[in-house]
Amino acid sequence: MITDINGLINNIIKQIQEFTDIAVIGLSGGADSALVAILCTKALGNNNVYGIHMPATETDLKTFNTDSRKLAKHLNINDAIIPLAGTVRLLQDTIHLNLWKGAQNHNPSNLAKGNMRARIRMTTLYTIAELLSDTFNKKVRVIGTDNLTENFLGYFTKYGDGGVDINPIGELFKSEIYQLLDYFKEQGIIEECHINRIPSAGLWEGQTDEGELGFTYKEIEECIKEYYNNEFWDMQDVLEGKSECYKFIFKLNEMTSHKRKMPSNLRIREFCDWIGYEL
Repeated sequence: MITDINGLINNIIKQIQEFTDIAVIGLSGGADSALVAILCTKALGNNNVYGIHMPATETDLKTFNTDSRKLAKHLNINDAIIPLAGTVRLLQDTIHLNLWKGAQNHNPSNLAKGNMRARIRMTTLYTIAELLSDTFNKKVRVIGTDNLTENFLGYFTKYGDGGVDINPIGELFKSEIYQLLDYFKEQGIIEECHINRIPSAGLWEGQTDEGELGFTYKEIEECIKEYYNNEFWDMQDVLEGKSECYKFIFKLNEMTSHKRKMPSNLRIREFCDWIGYEL
């Protein structure tokens, strides 16, 4: 729980101001992107915030992006709708037609298609950021919307929604995000309709975060706090006597560690006899 809301908000605002002149945000209609849009607006002014709606399906257009457009209008920020359905379909069909023999008969899973959409959205946001940078000759950055739980679990698409320049809420739990949104609601900055309390990445029809993970954000949050407070780091000690949720988050954190690291180079130059000199 946040004990000094004003202090935290001022700290985030200062860091955003130091980091960029213009913010580009993918608006999903969810609570996380709503909070990031508010924070960037307070930090940079509404004229320097660009909310991008990127529907890839009819569901996106009619639900998630209907909500995100309402938020953008309410905050009076710059916004644009970039429909991605055609791009997604073209890429999927092109891969299917040109892939090696045998793989052509297999359709991508919902997860694979959802990750593809997330990566196309990332490419779209960076293209817009570069266009704005060229236009205004200012520092323009893509702002992420992942929270602490998503980062800890690796519950994001590598080089998709994980491909951003900075994550203002990356160290906040979902409960703390709702706490801040409720604060901004009390301040009259947003209304209840702008706080989507059913988290979903919209990766496929009917997808919800908690449904896919199998545990609620509240359960996962408590387990992550216990994980950080654990004095034992031997695998057996960490998992012994723990709940299924705790075991789940611990193993998922281990499995997705590659998502939180920069790509590694293979060690070659340490074998200086092969190349002739060592850097």
